[in-house]
Amino acid sequence: MNITNEDILLSNGTVVGDLCEVDSTGDMDYNVVSATSVECAVSGGEKFGFVGSANIHIGSRRFDLDQMHGSADQKAALLSLLCEYDDVFSYNDSDVGYADKVQHQIRLQDTNPIKLPYRRIPPAFYTEVQNHIADLLQKQVIRESVSPWAAPVVLLKKKNGSLRLCVDYCELNKKTIKDAYPLLRIDDYLDSLNGAKLFSPLDLTSGYYQVAMKPEDIDKTAFCTPFGLYEYTRMPMGLTNSAGTFQRLMQNSMNDFMFKSLLVYLDDMLIFSGNFDDHLVRLGNVLERIRAIGLKVNPDKCVFCRNKVDFLGHTISDVGIETQRSKISSIQQLSLPTSIKHVRAFLGMASYYRKFIPNFSNIAKPLLDIVNGGDQADKSRNIKQRKSKGIFYME
Repeated sequence: MNITNEDILLSNGTVVGDLCEVDSTGDMDYNVVSATSVECAVSGGEKFGFVGSANIHIGSRRFDLDQMHGSADQKAALLSLLCEYDDVFSYNDSDVGYADKVQHQIRLQDTNPIKLPYRRIPPAFYTEVQNHIADLLQKQVIRESVSPWAAPVVLLKKKNGSLRLCVDYCELNKKTIKDAYPLLRIDDYLDSLNGAKLFSPLDLTSGYYQVAMKPEDIDKTAFCTPFGLYEYTRMPMGLTNSAGTFQRLMQNSMNDFMFKSLLVYLDDMLIFSGNFDDHLVRLGNVLERIRAIGLKVNPDKCVFCRNKVDFLGHTISDVGIETQRSKISSIQQLSLPTSIKHVRAFLGMASYYRKFIPNFSNIAKPLLDIVNGGDQADKSRNIKQRKSKGIFYME
């Protein structure tokens, strides 16, 4: 079915549909999502989709192809591939994967349990906290606990005004033996993109929650709330070695693709190639591997076959690499540093883009002197930041 005013060319061998026996019949509803896409559903709830010139709908998932760099034939080939791996993409936020090839373990300097009381939560937030706990229970990310361990929860406000429920694992982290598994240098990632023309960034759905906990360490993740004691069956955020475990899982699983066709930094992936045919093969290989691991990809954060994408704070295109404008804007809008801690944080952010700032070391030296001790009088100076080109100075 072609719902557009344009011709759509199908390559030889393209799968356009599957024929199967109908188990039951029912009324069919349709929803015109845009002028170029439509989503249909039978009464039993099963959904299927059609592709227009801009969007793909597979089930309840929508893929934006508006900026895809390719022809109608190539869009049809991409649609066929995405349909083949539709089970790799989450239907909703509750549809998370489960990977136990690498399990997160918590090795301790001593095994004496730490039991802390829960922190007071304003009654106005009770319902939201209970809903969050119910959601994690439904996803099987947490379960009720009888652990001797207990860490308090902390409420943080997101940019959209909603609350994020976090666990304060500071005391547990102090007792944890640190994992030295490295996170790769960003420069190494960017250097491997030389000659690439097409890019497809993928993002996992609640990536940490897809990683299994080692069974004997589950009780150490217990957290307390006014509504009971719970523990994580999946790897939570906030543990000191979580990032190392996740990177180990991804690199062990994708090692034969790394730096050749794929970059992986925690739950962010980037498939790259020099032409469309190679790109489709590489995308299929990665999706097949993701399926084998047991992970799920967030379709809302995926784009395919573009010649310009954002990845790890950089804008990557077929003509080169530059800083991501939205990230630079965020740095420029920061309040002026008023303490050594703030100066150190600013230097960390600025250093991330040091390769784009000529003479960065010389420019940053006055601030580095303050952070490293320097003249004590310097610490009381008014530190100013120039709002353009990442350059800063002091008076």
